[in-house]
Amino acid sequence: MRVTVEKSQVFGKVQAPPSKSYAIRKIIASFLSGNYAEIKGVGNSSDVRHCIGCIKSLGANVRYDGENLFIDGCETVKEATVDCGESATLLRILFPVVAALGIKTKFICLGSLFSRPHDEIFKCLAGHGVKIDEKNPTVEGRLDGGEYIIDVTRSSQFLSGLLFALPLIGNGAVIRTNGSPVSAYYVAMTISVMANYGVNIENKDDFYFLSGKTKYVAPTMSTIEGDWSGAAFYLALGAIAGRVTVCGLDPSIEHGDKKIVDYLKLFGANVEVEKDGVTVGKSNLRACEVDCIDTPDLVPVVAALAAFAEGESVIKNVERLKFKETDRVSAIVAIMNSVGVTCNFDNKNLIIKGGKVSHTNFGCINDHRMIMLETLLAAGADGASAIEGAEAVGKSYPEFFGHFKSVGGKINVDV
Repeated sequence: MRVTVEKSQVFGKVQAPPSKSYAIRKIIASFLSGNYAEIKGVGNSSDVRHCIGCIKSLGANVRYDGENLFIDGCETVKEATVDCGESATLLRILFPVVAALGIKTKFICLGSLFSRPHDEIFKCLAGHGVKIDEKNPTVEGRLDGGEYIIDVTRSSQFLSGLLFALPLIGNGAVIRTNGSPVSAYYVAMTISVMANYGVNIENKDDFYFLSGKTKYVAPTMSTIEGDWSGAAFYLALGAIAGRVTVCGLDPSIEHGDKKIVDYLKLFGANVEVEKDGVTVGKSNLRACEVDCIDTPDLVPVVAALAAFAEGESVIKNVERLKFKETDRVSAIVAIMNSVGVTCNFDNKNLIIKGGKVSHTNFGCINDHRMIMLETLLAAGADGASAIEGAEAVGKSYPEFFGHFKSVGGKINVDV
């Protein structure tokens, strides 16, 4: 899909998309409970649809209407093939979960997913009675008890997966982490969801262990929270090109990307936070330093803000972005330079000298967050810009371009 975006003046409200991070966790916890559960507002993103397909392959009885999910028990299976699409969260949670259940599972991965770093979780599982075929990704065997040691300095998703598996292992199993977890907010999200499903995890020093009940019990009905990660692009759009309100955002939930509010203020944007939403208005943005070690998904949004801010901005601790759906560090540098914005990477930080943004024809990058970044740049550029491969936004935010048009964004979609 090719879209053409022109310089826009935007004004209006959009509803935050459902959080795929919460949706994946709640869907898996509901599956593990084995009891009836209704999950409202899971949405229609590619990652969520793959998650639903995975639990169905693992024996769950499901009904999905494109927006809401109904799970009614689970049949026992000994072998399964699951398609994780391009979702690293789903893949890394399911690795230890299927091993704890003792289901021989073959994993199908799309794009660059399986080439991303997974060696830490493989090594951890292989030390506890599980056989892993990495060439034809298959997990076979059943996890035993004891101490699980996992390095969390590259991804918190390894720890989240082990936490989900912990109640299924039993035998006094504990998890010990090496290093400080990056994206620690996502670990807090996992623990919060598990608590809502009747499983309490306690953390002391570097150890995580069960505290109290050890069985998942799904609420009869739950609702998926609004996604701060996707909403951040529209909040930034308001700062760049007009005034936008994003509804359905809860500042109290465990979601690290709500820090976008703080980042916008650092850039000098006009920000109003209310009970059910956030409004951001256009202003003269100023350069600043932002540390994104715990918020890697916000780096493209911060980069867009830096492109329109006068002066030199520094986005710190972004090296992990080289191992996302694409090498996002190289992609951001190339995208910025293509619109006349000087951007460099010093092996740890992005340095962006903002000011005027020029229109361009962006090449095809199969990465949802890079497409959203290009849209933000095009909305404030000095002419019309073409974006190839724009359908990639469906991974996390299928409504992205519809919302853009609804607030006055000038866009032409060519399917």
